[in-house]
Amino acid sequence: MMEDLNIRNLKRLKLKKCINCAEIPAIWQLSLLENLHLEEMKGLRHIVGGTGKHVKGSQSLITFSALKVLIIEYLLNLENWREEDSDLVDFPNLNKLDISRCGKLKSIPVRMPLLASLRVYDSSEIKLHNISNLPMLSSLHIQVANSCSEPDAFRPPKTLEKMKIIGFENVIPLEEEEEDQLICCQTKSLYILTIFNSNCFFSCGPTEVVALGFWKYFEALEYLEISNCSAVEFWPEEEFRSLKCLKNLWIISCLNLRGSLQVAVSMSSSCEHWEDSLPHLELLRITDCSELVEIPICSKSLTNIIIWDCPKLSREGLAHLTNLSELKTIHIDGLTNWGAWPDNMEHLPSLEELRIYSCPGIESFPEGLQQRLSSLQYLVIDGCPALERRCRVGGDYWHLVSDIPNLRIVNERESFPKKLLNCMSGR
Repeated sequence: MMEDLNIRNLKRLKLKKCINCAEIPAIWQLSLLENLHLEEMKGLRHIVGGTGKHVKGSQSLITFSALKVLIIEYLLNLENWREEDSDLVDFPNLNKLDISRCGKLKSIPVRMPLLASLRVYDSSEIKLHNISNLPMLSSLHIQVANSCSEPDAFRPPKTLEKMKIIGFENVIPLEEEEEDQLICCQTKSLYILTIFNSNCFFSCGPTEVVALGFWKYFEALEYLEISNCSAVEFWPEEEFRSLKCLKNLWIISCLNLRGSLQVAVSMSSSCEHWEDSLPHLELLRITDCSELVEIPICSKSLTNIIIWDCPKLSREGLAHLTNLSELKTIHIDGLTNWGAWPDNMEHLPSLEELRIYSCPGIESFPEGLQQRLSSLQYLVIDGCPALERRCRVGGDYWHLVSDIPNLRIVNERESFPKKLLNCMSGR
């Protein structure tokens, strides 16, 4: 068939909405094919069909010799890579594999020695064990919806650099015995991690020891985002203990997070502990955590603090944020529980950018911060009526802020379009 169609030199192929196609042609015979995209083929159950006229013997190895990119989407009835034995399908040069909405697919191919990028989305039957074995994987984006009673086991591949995981619930770390058999070492290259709606990574009741088993793989992390994880109620001090290289920490929409430590300690011992815990933290961003009352962090290396939509966070909840001599940027929005500017955030010798939105309780700045205003490069005041009046022409602070290169003081009338847009967007 390949010769009849005169497509032997084909490098890219996309098949879409071939609804009645139960078996695709022998495309592995296209020796130059580098990019293959299969989409919306409801009748397809196997990428490589029965032995028939295309395959010589059920035990022969089928090789996609030149394929570098493989994308399969909405193959709702796809079950395996090959009808007889999925292990006998070889992708020796595959670099990128994207699997989306293939709800019956049970595994990823075993033979992918050069695979660097893997994305698995809404394909709940795929087991995680084979992913842990990929020898060259550097980027992993995976969403699972594990509905089985038996937990699945997972360990990040040792070459992994970036990972985004979504929906990990009934997942546990690989047992040590299995790791020994796989001749695996700890992941030292993983520096970007996003955890979305995946409670299995956080200690909660009887799962505490199991959850902590994942974090030994995250020692090299520089960027960590935690989003929509309802199991995060206290500050994850045990989980963060090994994150000595972490520079950027984002916590988003963890609606049960109160922020306090699970075991109460004195402020002095807590501060000493956190300076050791996250010694290189530069950026802290916390957004949409409606129960947050405290941030028990006091890293001397902080240069950027961004806190949005945490209505229960009072200025007393930032008492641990001391030694902020390196702090350059502060963004706060929607901190309606602030009755005044925090006393411990008064002396900020490196501050260059200050943005304050929707904090009506802040009516003035302490003297130490007033002295820093004239050195700012950026100042934005929006939704803080008393503070706005002080910073306008004729106000108490006008002589301090008038020469700031990037100055924006927004009055109530100017704020209305912004508030309307925020309301329409759900903010």
